[in-house]
Amino acid sequence: MVCRWCGMETANSQVCDWCKRHPLGENPSLTLKREAEIARKEREPLVKSLVARINQLLDEYASDGLLSHEEEAQIVAIVQQYNLTQQELDPVLPKWNKLRALRGVLFGDLPQQVNNVPIFLKQGEVCHWTTAATLYEERTRRVSYGTGPGISIRMSKGVRFYLGGSYRTSFPVYEMTELDSGTLVITSKRLAFLGSRRTLEKPLKNIVSVQLFSDGIQIHFSNRQKAPAFVTSDADLVAAIIYQAWQFI
Repeated sequence: MVCRWCGMETANSQVCDWCKRHPLGENPSLTLKREAEIARKEREPLVKSLVARINQLLDEYASDGLLSHEEEAQIVAIVQQYNLTQQELDPVLPKWNKLRALRGVLFGDLPQQVNNVPIFLKQGEVCHWTTAATLYEERTRRVSYGTGPGISIRMSKGVRFYLGGSYRTSFPVYEMTELDSGTLVITSKRLAFLGSRRTLEKPLKNIVSVQLFSDGIQIHFSNRQKAPAFVTSDADLVAAIIYQAWQFI
């Protein structure tokens, strides 16, 4: 049988061995689906390459902590040129949206979360952000070391010779200890952590400083000796929101 699409001989009367279409052009709906599948598979390498390029650009543009409108316009141009769909952009959308939100926060545009707020808001209070976080706090433990007990040798009646000796000493070791996992909430008036074992709530006005790390933040409060640390995937955004919200108190 000769396929009417590609002109090649095929032994399969339903699907051409070469072009994968119906050799007689029958069953149009099936042919359209198959052509769409072929087009999708042919597009996959291009989409994969473009998404990787966009991800690389996002990392480069975020290296200075800010995705500018000009930089984002270059990414939008790639999306429009190749008609990339939201589904195709799914691998980079979380990073892209986070950088957009961070830019807005740095320019004073604080986000407002209305739905799924896990705490009761007070009058005039606005929830700005909620995120999964793990609570850490500095703990002290003592490490001991020393020599062995030594040996005692009897030289004569009432006379013993001691070889070696025994002493022990200890020193403190400070380390960050995981206390609980839960949700970190930032509002216009306070910061709250809701865990299964620990709950922490502090007014924003009591914040003295926020220290940013690659995977989390540590917050110093004026009325708290130990500074809690929160490990979270969007640490830079959380730190920016806390700082901007603190300025409006």
